[in-house]
Amino acid sequence: NSTLPNQQQEDSQQLREARNRWYNLNRRFHVCITVVAFIFSLLLFAVLICWVVFTSAYFISLDKPCDIPVKVYYWLASAQLLLDVFRKDIIRVFCRWSPNSSSETHRNCRIPARAILYHVAYVVYALFVLRLGVKSTYFASEDSSCYETAPELYIASRVFVYLSIAVWCTILFGYIIPFCVVATLLTWNGYHPNADMMLNFAQGGATGVFPTSVNPGAPPNTIERFR
Repeated sequence: NSTLPNQQQEDSQQLREARNRWYNLNRRFHVCITVVAFIFSLLLFAVLICWVVFTSAYFISLDKPCDIPVKVYYWLASAQLLLDVFRKDIIRVFCRWSPNSSSETHRNCRIPARAILYHVAYVVYALFVLRLGVKSTYFASEDSSCYETAPELYIASRVFVYLSIAVWCTILFGYIIPFCVVATLLTWNGYHPNADMMLNFAQGGATGVFPTSVNPGAPPNTIERFR
């Protein structure tokens, strides 16, 4: 009989250590996301300012020849910027789905396939625009004369490509990779806040240190519906 309390104490100790690791990982991840979000906001503001300068350079160089597709890149980048600004409206109107809707229909349904396809198509388009900008400004032919014939447009496009690369690197190394690393570490840790509830219920106690949302039962007016 004495082995059962000892086993419960060992399980409780292991759970406490796993809980502390889970808490520390989540706290550091939240701090990292906060810093990255601040940097990302500054980059987006810089992109917007650079786009205004890019637009001015485009109209200044409208009649100037340029032997690289920088003008095409301007229009494609402008279209991408519009897609970013009106993303929620496009998803709501064309995809007929609102992710922030408070209705039961949107809360209980999965993301529709048309919304997923739109985001996939947007990522493909954004990568195509980035490839065009990098190829036009960094891998242009040596005999290109756009820098001499339309210097304002060329320099503005080059700076815009700089900022675009910085935004993509921030998304990749600031959001995607840290999220995957933290998710993997939390999975290896073997702890979830629901484990506190399961253990305390087994021991006849209350909820754990990290209380989770408990299902309160049937929705309101359920009994009246069956009458």
